[in-house]
Amino acid sequence: MKGTTYLLNVGVALGMAKDTKEANSKTAEILKRLFKISGYEVRDKEYYSNPKHVRSDMEALAEQLGEGKTPLDLSTSNIEKFEITCSNGEKKVRGQTYLLNAGVALGMAKDTREASSQWADILKTLLKIAGYEVRDKEYYSNPEHVKADLEAFAEQLGEGKTPLDLNTSNISNLAIICSNGERVKGGIYLSNAGVALGMAKDSIEASSKRVEILNRLREIAGVT
Repeated sequence: MKGTTYLLNVGVALGMAKDTKEANSKTAEILKRLFKISGYEVRDKEYYSNPKHVRSDMEALAEQLGEGKTPLDLSTSNIEKFEITCSNGEKKVRGQTYLLNAGVALGMAKDTREASSQWADILKTLLKIAGYEVRDKEYYSNPEHVKADLEAFAEQLGEGKTPLDLNTSNISNLAIICSNGERVKGGIYLSNAGVALGMAKDSIEASSKRVEILNRLREIAGVT
Protein backbone atom coordinates (compact mmCIF):
# COMPACT_ATOMS: atom_id res chain seq x y z
CA MET A 1 0.00 0.00 0.00
CA LYS A 2 1.32 3.43 -0.90
CA GLY A 3 2.06 5.89 1.89
CA THR A 4 -0.43 8.44 0.60
CA THR A 5 -3.23 5.88 0.43
CA TYR A 6 -2.37 4.76 3.95
CA LEU A 7 -2.64 8.33 5.30
CA LEU A 8 -5.96 8.94 3.55
CA ASN A 9 -7.45 5.74 4.90
CA VAL A 10 -6.18 6.56 8.41
CA GLY A 11 -7.70 10.03 8.22
CA VAL A 12 -11.11 8.58 7.49
CA ALA A 13 -10.76 5.74 10.01
CA LEU A 14 -9.82 8.14 12.82
CA GLY A 15 -12.71 10.45 12.00
CA MET A 16 -10.43 13.28 10.88
CA ALA A 17 -12.14 13.37 7.47
CA LYS A 18 -15.44 12.12 6.10
CA ASP A 19 -13.82 10.70 2.96
CA THR A 20 -10.43 10.33 1.24
CA LYS A 21 -11.01 13.51 -0.75
CA GLU A 22 -11.25 15.56 2.42
CA ALA A 23 -8.40 13.58 3.99
CA ASN A 24 -6.17 14.58 1.07
CA SER A 25 -6.21 18.17 2.33
CA LYS A 26 -5.26 17.08 5.86
CA THR A 27 -2.30 14.77 5.27
CA ALA A 28 0.03 16.85 7.47
CA GLU A 29 -2.37 16.73 10.43
CA ILE A 30 -2.99 13.01 9.90
CA LEU A 31 0.73 12.28 9.87
CA LYS A 32 1.22 14.26 13.09
CA ARG A 33 -1.62 12.33 14.70
CA LEU A 34 0.02 9.04 13.75
CA PHE A 35 3.34 10.17 15.22
CA LYS A 36 1.62 10.98 18.50
CA ILE A 37 -0.22 7.65 18.53
CA SER A 38 3.15 5.92 17.94
CA GLY A 39 4.68 7.74 20.91
CA TYR A 40 6.73 10.32 19.00
CA GLU A 41 6.56 13.94 20.12
CA VAL A 42 5.79 16.18 17.18
CA ARG A 43 7.15 19.73 17.05
CA ASP A 44 3.72 21.36 17.18
CA LYS A 45 2.30 24.25 19.23
CA GLU A 46 2.46 22.18 22.40
CA TYR A 47 6.12 21.38 21.78
CA TYR A 48 7.16 24.96 21.01
CA SER A 49 5.23 26.24 24.02
CA ASN A 50 7.23 24.00 26.36
CA PRO A 51 10.05 26.08 27.96
CA LYS A 52 12.11 22.97 28.74
CA HIS A 53 12.09 21.74 25.14
CA VAL A 54 12.76 25.14 23.57
CA ARG A 55 15.52 26.02 26.04
CA SER A 56 17.29 22.72 25.36
CA ASP A 57 17.04 23.25 21.60
CA MET A 58 18.23 26.86 21.83
CA GLU A 59 21.22 25.78 23.94
CA ALA A 60 22.06 23.07 21.40
CA LEU A 61 22.08 25.65 18.61
CA ALA A 62 24.17 28.09 20.67
CA GLU A 63 26.80 25.43 21.42
CA GLN A 64 27.72 25.47 17.74
CA LEU A 65 28.70 29.14 17.97
CA GLY A 66 31.62 28.24 20.21
CA GLU A 67 32.63 28.00 23.84
CA GLY A 68 30.81 30.30 26.23
CA LYS A 69 28.06 31.24 23.78
CA THR A 70 24.44 31.29 24.92
CA PRO A 71 21.08 31.36 23.10
CA LEU A 72 21.19 35.16 23.38
CA ASP A 73 24.10 35.09 20.91
CA LEU A 74 21.92 33.46 18.25
CA SER A 75 20.71 35.55 15.33
CA THR A 76 18.77 34.87 12.16
CA SER A 77 22.03 34.87 10.20
CA ASN A 78 24.14 32.54 12.34
CA ILE A 79 21.40 30.04 13.24
CA GLU A 80 20.44 29.22 9.66
CA LYS A 81 22.72 26.29 8.80
CA PHE A 82 23.25 24.72 12.23
CA GLU A 83 21.85 21.22 12.72
CA ILE A 84 20.73 19.80 16.04
CA THR A 85 18.97 16.82 17.52
CA CYS A 86 15.81 18.29 19.05
CA SER A 87 14.41 17.48 22.47
CA ASN A 88 11.96 15.07 20.87
CA GLY A 89 14.82 13.03 19.40
CA GLU A 90 14.38 14.35 15.87
CA LYS A 91 17.81 14.44 14.23
CA LYS A 92 19.50 16.84 11.81
CA VAL A 93 16.98 19.66 12.11
CA ARG A 94 18.47 22.83 10.63
CA GLY A 95 18.13 26.11 12.49
CA GLN A 96 16.27 27.65 9.57
CA THR A 97 13.76 24.80 9.48
CA TYR A 98 13.36 24.94 13.25
CA LEU A 99 12.44 28.65 13.16
CA LEU A 100 10.04 28.27 10.24
CA ASN A 101 8.26 25.33 11.86
CA ALA A 102 8.03 27.26 15.14
CA GLY A 103 6.50 30.28 13.41
CA VAL A 104 3.73 28.19 11.89
CA ALA A 105 3.19 26.03 15.00
CA LEU A 106 2.87 29.10 17.25
CA GLY A 107 0.43 30.79 14.88
CA MET A 108 2.81 33.59 13.98
CA ALA A 109 2.61 32.69 10.28
CA LYS A 110 0.15 30.72 8.16
CA ASP A 111 2.91 28.85 6.33
CA THR A 112 6.71 28.58 6.12
CA ARG A 113 6.85 31.14 3.32
CA GLU A 114 5.26 33.79 5.52
CA ALA A 115 7.37 32.64 8.47
CA SER A 116 10.57 33.28 6.48
CA SER A 117 9.85 37.01 6.64
CA GLN A 118 9.40 36.90 10.42
CA TRP A 119 12.55 35.07 11.52
CA ALA A 120 13.65 37.77 13.96
CA ASP A 121 10.27 37.90 15.71
CA ILE A 122 10.07 34.10 15.86
CA LEU A 123 13.55 33.85 17.38
CA LYS A 124 12.68 36.48 20.01
CA THR A 125 9.50 34.61 20.87
CA LEU A 126 11.37 31.33 21.28
CA LEU A 127 13.98 32.97 23.51
CA LYS A 128 11.22 34.38 25.71
CA ILE A 129 9.52 30.98 25.91
CA ALA A 130 12.87 29.49 26.91
CA GLY A 131 13.13 32.00 29.73
CA TYR A 132 15.67 34.41 28.27
CA GLU A 133 15.06 38.15 28.52
CA VAL A 134 15.35 39.71 25.08
CA ARG A 135 16.51 43.29 24.63
CA ASP A 136 13.24 44.54 23.18
CA LYS A 137 11.09 47.63 23.87
CA GLU A 138 10.13 46.32 27.29
CA TYR A 139 13.79 45.79 28.19
CA TYR A 140 14.93 49.24 27.04
CA SER A 141 11.99 50.88 28.80
CA ASN A 142 13.08 49.41 32.13
CA PRO A 143 15.05 52.07 34.08
CA GLU A 144 16.85 49.48 36.22
CA HIS A 145 18.11 47.52 33.22
CA VAL A 146 19.22 50.58 31.26
CA LYS A 147 20.89 52.25 34.25
CA ALA A 148 22.82 49.09 35.09
CA ASP A 149 23.95 48.72 31.47
CA LEU A 150 25.05 52.35 31.10
CA GLU A 151 26.94 52.16 34.40
CA ALA A 152 28.66 49.01 33.16
CA PHE A 153 29.81 50.85 30.02
CA ALA A 154 30.96 53.85 32.09
CA GLU A 155 33.04 51.67 34.42
CA GLN A 156 35.25 50.76 31.48
CA LEU A 157 36.13 54.41 30.91
CA GLY A 158 37.96 54.48 34.22
CA GLU A 159 37.49 55.07 37.92
CA GLY A 160 34.87 57.63 38.84
CA LYS A 161 33.28 57.77 35.40
CA THR A 162 29.49 57.83 35.09
CA PRO A 163 26.97 57.36 32.25
CA LEU A 164 27.20 61.12 31.68
CA ASP A 165 30.79 60.61 30.48
CA LEU A 166 29.66 58.27 27.71
CA ASN A 167 29.48 59.49 24.13
CA THR A 168 28.89 57.81 20.78
CA SER A 169 32.64 57.53 20.16
CA ASN A 170 33.88 56.04 23.40
CA ILE A 171 30.94 53.65 23.89
CA SER A 172 31.10 52.03 20.45
CA ASN A 173 33.78 49.41 21.07
CA LEU A 174 33.18 48.87 24.78
CA ALA A 175 31.64 45.49 25.58
CA ILE A 176 29.58 44.60 28.63
CA ILE A 177 27.43 41.82 30.03
CA CYS A 178 23.94 43.30 29.93
CA SER A 179 21.34 42.93 32.65
CA ASN A 180 19.90 39.97 30.77
CA GLY A 181 23.25 38.17 30.72
CA GLU A 182 24.03 38.94 27.07
CA ARG A 183 27.47 40.19 26.02
CA VAL A 184 27.20 43.13 23.62
CA LYS A 185 29.24 46.04 22.28
CA GLY A 186 28.14 49.63 22.85
CA GLY A 187 27.56 50.44 19.20
CA ILE A 188 25.26 47.46 18.77
CA TYR A 189 23.55 48.23 22.09
CA LEU A 190 22.66 51.74 20.91
CA SER A 191 21.45 50.58 17.50
CA ASN A 192 19.30 47.85 19.03
CA ALA A 193 17.86 50.38 21.49
CA GLY A 194 17.01 52.80 18.71
CA VAL A 195 15.03 50.18 16.81
CA ALA A 196 13.40 48.71 19.93
CA LEU A 197 12.26 52.14 21.14
CA GLY A 198 10.87 53.09 17.74
CA MET A 199 13.45 55.81 17.12
CA ALA A 200 14.67 54.11 13.95
CA LYS A 201 13.22 51.56 11.55
CA ASP A 202 16.46 49.57 11.32
CA SER A 203 20.08 49.50 12.55
CA ILE A 204 21.26 51.54 9.53
CA GLU A 205 18.97 54.43 10.41
CA ALA A 206 19.78 54.00 14.10
CA SER A 207 23.50 54.39 13.44
CA SER A 208 22.85 57.97 12.33
CA LYS A 209 20.85 58.74 15.47
CA ARG A 210 23.15 57.43 18.18
CA VAL A 211 23.44 60.78 19.95
CA GLU A 212 19.66 61.02 20.34
CA ILE A 213 19.43 57.35 21.32
CA LEU A 214 22.12 57.69 23.99
CA ASN A 215 20.40 60.77 25.41
CA ARG A 216 17.08 58.93 25.44
CA LEU A 217 18.63 56.01 27.32
CA ARG A 218 20.06 58.40 29.89
CA GLU A 219 16.58 59.86 30.39
CA ILE A 220 15.09 56.41 30.87
CA ALA A 221 17.85 55.55 33.36
CA GLY A 222 17.32 58.84 35.20
CA VAL A 223 20.93 59.98 34.89
CA THR A 224 20.49 63.22 32.97
